[in-house]
Amino acid sequence: MRIKTCRSVAPSRVKQMLIYANRFVGMQYRKHPPRLEIDCSQFTRMVFAKIGVKLPRTSGEQAELGTMVSLEELRPGDLIFYHIPDRNPIEGSVGHVAIYAGKGRMVHCLPTSNVFLTYLNKPYWKAKYLFAKRLLD
Repeated sequence: MRIKTCRSVAPSRVKQMLIYANRFVGMQYRKHPPRLEIDCSQFTRMVFAKIGVKLPRTSGEQAELGTMVSLEELRPGDLIFYHIPDRNPIEGSVGHVAIYAGKGRMVHCLPTSNVFLTYLNKPYWKAKYLFAKRLLD
């Protein structure tokens, strides 16, 4: 069942989800054979599934869920959405999703198939920020 609004999840479950997500930081998601790659929305989908929350496949579909929150209101487990012109030239369109990890950082997977823990205030990400959504209460 997909969530349309915020779903109640105990804080310990969010912590468990973030511990799981952080296990992949620095890992490159490629295995030979066969070659396996994962993108940003597959990563968020996999991490949320760890706590029983099913997300749709694409970052654009994930952006349709939850409740809008400002950067100042971010809580660990919130999703952050970005416009990446190289991937989608349509102004304002969602092209990347990350999970807020707390302390001004996000955990996410880039097209290079690497998982990163990145500060939100880096100029590259600040310039591409669209909005954030809360899916978990």
